Amino acid sequence: MGVDFLHRQRGIAHRDLSLGVMWFILLTGSPLVSVASRQNKAFVALEECGVAAVFESWKFTDRLSTAIVQLISQMLTVSPDQR
Repeated sequence: MGVDFLHRQRGIAHRDLSLGVMWFILLTGSPLVSVASRQNKAFVALEECGVAAVFESWKFTDRLSTAIVQLISQMLTVSPDQR
């Protein structure tokens, strides 16, 4: 669940995030983080480094096109204003 959803900020950006989470799970077979909270170390790493770094560290960049990585990265940008 995204930070914007937890704070009741809904709209198009929220749907982008939800769809991005689903695509990430479909592509990797694993959820990105267990909980979207700044108290979760994995979430903080995602916020600081971005999902492209996660794909790289999980060795998925060889299997995914640059366009897919960029699209999912944009959809999973933590800040709704930047999404």
